[in-house]
Amino acid sequence: MKRIIALVLVLLGAAGLILGRLGETTWAPDTERTATVQLKEPGSAVIIDPGVLYVGGTEGTATITADGDVSLITASNDDITAYLGGAHHTRITGLSDWQTLTTEDVNASGEAEIPDPVSSDLWRSVETTASPATIDVADFHRAETETAPQPFRAILLVTDGTAPGATSVSITWPVDARNEWVPYAYAAGAAVAVIGFVLLVVSLSSGRRRDEEDEAELHDTDQASVDADAVEMNDADAIAGREADITEPEHGDAVADHDGDSTEQASAGVGPVVNTDIAETDSTDARTEDEHFGDAWSVVDSDAIAPVSTGEERPHRHRGEPIEQREDPEENDR
Repeated sequence: MKRIIALVLVLLGAAGLILGRLGETTWAPDTERTATVQLKEPGSAVIIDPGVLYVGGTEGTATITADGDVSLITASNDDITAYLGGAHHTRITGLSDWQTLTTEDVNASGEAEIPDPVSSDLWRSVETTASPATIDVADFHRAETETAPQPFRAILLVTDGTAPGATSVSITWPVDARNEWVPYAYAAGAAVAVIGFVLLVVSLSSGRRRDEEDEAELHDTDQASVDADAVEMNDADAIAGREADITEPEHGDAVADHDGDSTEQASAGVGPVVNTDIAETDSTDARTEDEHFGDAWSVVDSDAIAPVSTGEERPHRHRGEPIEQREDPEENDR
């Protein structure tokens, strides 16, 4: 269960990190915004009013396109108005939104041409360049406020005085916009991923240790079983050995007692008369008994048997001979 939780946490952390990255790239807001205007019949001159370049900030770029070379002339707004007089021209006054520049058509029915616009002595600066022409907003602002202070300058856009002064104008400003939740996504994702990774490592380590303990316990159990079997076998062998030791003397004692009794009967001259058939059977049994008991008969030595004190010589029975049976008078009377 811990491993599953750890994997889930790692996946959630990775998802948080991916979400943060997407918030910085694919889902990030625009890093700049551009306001544009298309000029259809602007007249022979286009004026950008003072301050319009700074609506979106003091950094950015203004781009002007025209049918030919474009002259960028700076001067005070009053001087430019006086120079144009009654000629038809267009003024860019500001923004209606962050994508659109607003314009004002001035003297729509006025003169269509202006004489030699770049040669007037009213201009503070004149710069002619091929279309499209660009103005660096930061440099323009620096020139107005620091290098040679000329605040609130207007910009006059013209070509040769007969063609439209510009066909389009756009101003682009950089935007310091970003998704506010991106840092939180990074932080949360990293924290959850680290917790999940640590939990996974701990789970794997404990699982490995538990497997080793189970293996050791299984090995001990197997060893104990083997030892128990060995002890049981040893006990069985010991019991069998003791039974064998007990059984052998019993056979020897039985044979010794049998021989002793037979010897006493023989010495006393007492014994039943045995017929031939019975004697043969007994002789066969005796031989079998001789072969079975083996050395047990050696315990009995006929020479070691002393005669009884009656003075009568007892008949000696050699090993293997049948015991002679005597008739019982009472049995005959019956």
